[in-house]
Amino acid sequence: MPEWLLLNCAVLGRDTAVAEIRKYVDCRELPSESDCSLKISGREHEVLAAAVHHAVSSHGHAETPELRAALRAALKDEQTVPSGVGEPTR
Repeated sequence: MPEWLLLNCAVLGRDTAVAEIRKYVDCRELPSESDCSLKISGREHEVLAAAVHHAVSSHGHAETPELRAALRAALKDEQTVPSGVGEPTR
């Protein structure tokens, strides 16, 4: 297990390291006529809820189980950088 994950777990007070992979969906990667550039990232359930709302309110889609399934299938793992990496040192 990466050292940064163990350190983050220690800081968070967790006994075991459970890595939660952040997800994202990017409108630029989906078929669209509106040239939308929105990217949503976070926990899977958060991204899915926000993406459904965005698809309905901004793109005129009907909120259906098929829309939810299509958006869930479009979710991708986000490459995250551990806290403190790339930050300037003092």
